[in-house]
Amino acid sequence: MIVDLIAYTQRVVPTSDKNPLDIVEEAASICYDSSMTDDYKIAKGCKASGHYSVLEHINFTFYVKDVSRALLAQISRHRHISMSVMSQRYVPYGNTVIPDLKIDALNTKSYNDLSEYQKNNIIKLYDDGYSTADIGDFYGIAKRVVQGCIKQQQKLRTLSESKQIQKDYFKNIDTPIKAYILGLIATDGNIATHKDGRHNLNITQHVEQRYLLQNIISQIKDNGKLNKDGHGNKGIKIQVQDEIICNDLINMGITPRKTCKLNIDKIIEMLSSDENLLRNFIRGIVDGDGHISYRPNDKCGKYYTFDVSGSEDVVHAVRDVFSKYCKTPYDKKVLNNCDNGHRVTYSAERDVKSICEWLYSNIDYRFVHLRKLCAVVSLDENLKNEFNKKFKDFIEKEFKMVIPDSFLKNPYTAVEFLRAAFDVRQSYNRFVYSQAKQGKTGEKAYEDARAVLPNACCTEFYITMNARALIEMSHLRLCSRAQKEIREMFTEMKKEVAQVCPEVANWMVPSCEANPKYPFCPEGRGCCGRHPRLADVYKPIEKNKEVIDANT
Repeated sequence: MIVDLIAYTQRVVPTSDKNPLDIVEEAASICYDSSMTDDYKIAKGCKASGHYSVLEHINFTFYVKDVSRALLAQISRHRHISMSVMSQRYVPYGNTVIPDLKIDALNTKSYNDLSEYQKNNIIKLYDDGYSTADIGDFYGIAKRVVQGCIKQQQKLRTLSESKQIQKDYFKNIDTPIKAYILGLIATDGNIATHKDGRHNLNITQHVEQRYLLQNIISQIKDNGKLNKDGHGNKGIKIQVQDEIICNDLINMGITPRKTCKLNIDKIIEMLSSDENLLRNFIRGIVDGDGHISYRPNDKCGKYYTFDVSGSEDVVHAVRDVFSKYCKTPYDKKVLNNCDNGHRVTYSAERDVKSICEWLYSNIDYRFVHLRKLCAVVSLDENLKNEFNKKFKDFIEKEFKMVIPDSFLKNPYTAVEFLRAAFDVRQSYNRFVYSQAKQGKTGEKAYEDARAVLPNACCTEFYITMNARALIEMSHLRLCSRAQKEIREMFTEMKKEVAQVCPEVANWMVPSCEANPKYPFCPEGRGCCGRHPRLADVYKPIEKNKEVIDANT
């Protein structure tokens, strides 16, 4: 959240006193035909006596950014404020941006009829993956016009290039994201071989991990979709059909029977020069075939379990990496399950926490198994603190939404919010696309698609209010019963005002402290306990009155 004081009322004629309360002091002195004082005694007296109208002569303008539209709905209910708010009609929320190019479709017979601005935007849409037919539908022009525009730039894709797949993606594993995806493929992926010799890469996950799979698709720049895996309605998979990608993975041992053929030693040797790459590769393996949990135990309080399953070579390699970087026992026993399956298990609290901190510190939340992340955050205090600090910023940057702090206390709730935000963005993009297919581009597409957006969406606005309105709003919004986000906003406003007018800032208090001599809470049953309730204040008075009446 950003709250900046942009402007406040000052005299036209410069004076030595920059405090806006000087204007209130002069207005109050006119009311009472008095002389102005140096310490604003008349203005303070008006505030104490309830003569608030003199405070309306000074205004404060704030710029507020990165707050939710839920906050906007609350603050707009107050009176005597002026607001200018970022529009959801003119500013697109999702990553589907289809500008209104104002093309005269009836008179556009050739690409030569288009302006340079229109041509450049058509080429950009084409580079973003839209087909020439789609672009033609967006603007009501013939497909050949779009093709002519793109041919002029020598950018027309062939059919085999239509998906824009990054063919050399796995040629060099030189980024943490590539290393993680490779580890996930080594456990939950395979290369399928068709009868005609073609190959395709498959990665399968539970439907809860749709956000992870969609990000993998985006990384490889494949415009494919998530599909059911054919084993019930809880599994989804992605398929990448590209021979170069498949051959690079096959050379690493990613085959239909990769359990026996995966060359794990070769991969680890290739990544061993960079600990960060190796860590993310192992995290991909753990997210695919690992298990992390803890449960209460009568004898030791909690019982921790961390295990990794796979072929004998894979399990031994993972055990050796943990021993080197996490200082776990080197001779940890590897158990043989069945059908060439092996497992290594860690149950000592120190070992489990050491492994989790090494694997899950400073991760990219776009590429992580969300349920395993929840388990890790729940059992390790250091990772929980890191999660609380970084996950909120991640949601704000990735989805342009504000997640309530109360959601962060439970990682499972926070992750559920992420899934909901992802689904909303996907729906919004689909609505914008469907509107564009009907010829509605730019703001015409956004104005109807925004109907699906939630109150959590980020917004920014300018707000101007006079000192009286600011003080009266603070009485309500600095109360402990107010929503935390709006309470934080007014706390920041108070800090900003204190730099230019400390007197007004001192009056910005909860309603229970509006009268410092006789503090009481007007919230009834919602009282937080800081001050007595109004009913409790009146009880001794009423009791005393009854005694007096009885005596008379």
